[in-house]
Order: sequence, then C-alpha cells, then structure tokens
Amino acid sequence: MIDMQHYFFRSDERRVKLPELISSINELIDIAYENKIPIYQVLTIHKSDKSTWNIVMKKQ
Repeated sequence: MIDMQHYFFRSDERRVKLPELISSINELIDIAYENKIPIYQVLTIHKSDKSTWNIVMKKQ
C-alpha cells in the first residue's frame, strides 16, 4: 500500500469504496504479519514554514 491519503477520497464516488479498501488493506497486513513479510511505514513530513511544500500545497 503506497500513498494512501485522505485527499484521494475527497469525491463521493471514491469515498463510498473506502471501507472496502481499508478492509482489504488490513487483510494484506495480516497476511504479511503471518508470513513474516516486513512492513515499512514511510512518511513525508513538511516544515510548517512551507519551505518544503509543493506548489499544490501552497495553493491551498
């Protein structure tokens, strides 16, 4: 699972599928744990001074 952000589910069409998607993701996580497959969490952290923000973020 890569890049799961609230932003991608802002439309009603996508939001309605969110519970099913979360369930599937949790199932994959369980399978990974059971099979000792590593799980990595990657975060992007931006500075509050906006120096690391991209153009889209600055427009909001």
